[in-house]
Amino acid sequence: NQKITLQTTQHLLINLPDRTTLAQDINYIVCLKYEERKTTIYRTHGAPITTYNSLASIAADLPTDLFIRINRNTVVAYSHIVSYDSCSVTLRINKILERIPIMPAKSEEIHAELKQWNAQKYQAADTPSSAVTHYMEEKRTLICEYIAQHPGCNSQEISQQIHLSERNTQRILQLLKNEGVVDCRKEKDGQKVYTLR
Repeated sequence: NQKITLQTTQHLLINLPDRTTLAQDINYIVCLKYEERKTTIYRTHGAPITTYNSLASIAADLPTDLFIRINRNTVVAYSHIVSYDSCSVTLRINKILERIPIMPAKSEEIHAELKQWNAQKYQAADTPSSAVTHYMEEKRTLICEYIAQHPGCNSQEISQQIHLSERNTQRILQLLKNEGVVDCRKEKDGQKVYTLR
């Protein structure tokens, strides 16, 4: 039987079918999905890892301040959440944005945890009101989706397309850049253009 245990607060030990063991840094785990009696661990680097351990047994060993179970079949890392809304969480998995539905029966509890995480994320700056935060999270999702569909776009183009002031667009782009969600480069004319990482 394969077995997964948390060796330290930083690594997950994964016993693979060929009897080798992989120590996976949990900071590079994006999400875990349970499908067809297998759990797949998606990572920022390398191919996904598949194990026959149940999602519940793995989730029990992951720190709750770093991971959240959003439905019966999915656990996600807070640090890799691009945005969330009333019914889904958006992640970036291998440069592709994916919306994962939130379990309706526990949506209030999950939203409370997401809001708490979001407040902590912005704690260094003045935390905006919940209404403003929700609005900016929606715009953040739209910005990421637009960049994914139009790599090499600039802030002016983005702000026009999603109907947001250029100042707020640039503020969100800076946050996304700092978090490693987008890459920014200067063109010959000095204009900054953005691509999804």
